[in-house]
Amino acid sequence: MPIDQPDDPAEVYLTEADVAILTGIVGHPYEMPTLPELCWAAGGHGRELIKRRVRRLVERGLIEEIRFEEGAPSPKLPDRFLGTTDFGDEILDRRLTDDRQRALHETYASLEKPDRILRYERAPRPPR
Repeated sequence: MPIDQPDDPAEVYLTEADVAILTGIVGHPYEMPTLPELCWAAGGHGRELIKRRVRRLVERGLIEEIRFEEGAPSPKLPDRFLGTTDFGDEILDRRLTDDRQRALHETYASLEKPDRILRYERAPRPPR
């Protein structure tokens, strides 16, 4: 974490887009969505803003990119996923109750997703 960032998870400032990204990760069935899934889940924020904020959250140590060690199992499947780091989990634990996290899972599961998002959602994930 950069020196100018607070170490206390309670002091980390999150934008509305950051919250949408983090809740999109928490709500995902594997808690490791692809970028297209996050862009879809964060809807109204726009793809470019989500991409910028994801980069910023990675730089700040809240989320990380998770990849297969030897590439995706198939060229037609995604090979990069996003998940929270230990620090990101601390922030979420301070801000979201277990009931709220469960509700995010249930809400995400109940959403009607387009076929392209379902294809990403069903893709195999690398081990963490």
